[in-house]
Amino acid sequence: MASENRAFQLSHKEAYAFNLANYFIQQHKWDDAEQLLRNLSNSVDASIAAGARLNLAKLDTYRNYATARPSDPAAARVPAERFQDHEVASQSTSAAMPSPAPSAVDFAKGTLVAVDCSDPASATLTVMIGTATWKMHTPNRSKLILINADTFSCDWHDQPVAVNYRKTGDREGNLVTLEIP
Repeated sequence: MASENRAFQLSHKEAYAFNLANYFIQQHKWDDAEQLLRNLSNSVDASIAAGARLNLAKLDTYRNYATARPSDPAAARVPAERFQDHEVASQSTSAAMPSPAPSAVDFAKGTLVAVDCSDPASATLTVMIGTATWKMHTPNRSKLILINADTFSCDWHDQPVAVNYRKTGDREGNLVTLEIP
């Protein structure tokens, strides 16, 4: 959360503010999240505005859900249905057909074995998580959220990584963030 906040302060990019709002939601900082989402709902970037309006509409539901059973810590967590992130928002607003709701975001640490950049924009990363080999895909490597790296490199290999991803199949997923520790 501190990294997103600092990134937004430095660049004032709305995508960082959008992600920061989602971090506020996960931390149950409802008023901070609502303020950011209201500001972003008027963005000139249609994907940011649409995602902000969608998350704003869900905010009261999650707020009520988290406060309904405060004595049960598991019940206070935000439900498995996740808020729309910036990448999904931009894809869903540009598509002609409505897309299904995004799956939950999972986290894993592993070893980045190889990067396939054969497509000009996308990339597929081979990541060893435990003893399993995963294929992690990003449709636009220049827009992938990177942590501890300034730019994406097709030359990365044999190094530890942490990934946030959405599972798309057996040992396959779409990257949300990539951290190079």
